[in-house]
Amino acid sequence: SYSFTIRVAMFKMCFLNLVLKFVSVLSQVFVQIAGGLMMKRIWLLYLTVFQFMWHNYSHCLNKCYTLV
Repeated sequence: SYSFTIRVAMFKMCFLNLVLKFVSVLSQVFVQIAGGLMMKRIWLLYLTVFQFMWHNYSHCLNKCYTLV
């Protein structure tokens, strides 16, 4: 159960890190929207962000599970 606690803690850290990254990226997106960016470019940006997030998330999960 000790190793499980570590895994949960790791997962929480990963998740928190992910949320923080997402918030910072979102704020950048809003700044660029305020700057008058075209919708198409915003959509591409969102896709890129999503892929980046998903890559990080799966990487985090793999790291969390291989540690235990």
